[in-house]
Amino acid sequence: MVTLTIYEGDKDYVAPSIHISKENLEKYGVGDTFIETGTYIGETVDHILTTDFKNIHTIELNDQLYKDAVEKYKDEPRVTCWQGDSVDCLKTVVDNLDGPATFWLDAHASGPLQGGKSGGTPVLDELDIIASHPCKEHTIIIDDCRLFGSNEWSYVSRDSAIKKILEINSKYNIYYLDGHIPGDVLWATLK
Repeated sequence: MVTLTIYEGDKDYVAPSIHISKENLEKYGVGDTFIETGTYIGETVDHILTTDFKNIHTIELNDQLYKDAVEKYKDEPRVTCWQGDSVDCLKTVVDNLDGPATFWLDAHASGPLQGGKSGGTPVLDELDIIASHPCKEHTIIIDDCRLFGSNEWSYVSRDSAIKKILEINSKYNIYYLDGHIPGDVLWATLK
């Protein structure tokens, strides 16, 4: 069991990405493609670059954050940066997948950063796009589960997300791993 320590002295502190550790990716991840919605400042991509994923796609709505990511990863041939609403960009990425992938769904409104056309979080629309792919064996990870049911996430419920996941494949196992707070990251996997 991993213990998460919350540091309260710095308002800009972000908990370490233990929820997406190499150990968890090796245990639960699938395929050679990692797809992230919500690039932000690239912390997840930085971490994924230390793994064996051959293709890394990251999608960012905010124009400046996208430009920063393009600059940051310009010399990383495994990374493709997409700019736009995650629903639109994810559809293009998923349509070009030829096998299972690991999805990190983290696109959502956050403080001054506004959500896209889906409102506070596009997670249900993103799950619909994943469901449209013929492969039903992806690993799906949803970050920030503490925000389910909140105004910031347009009141999207955890139950509605799990229902969509199980419609993709009723054999998914659902795990909650620690993130910013304990149990904050949902992993849906067949492992």
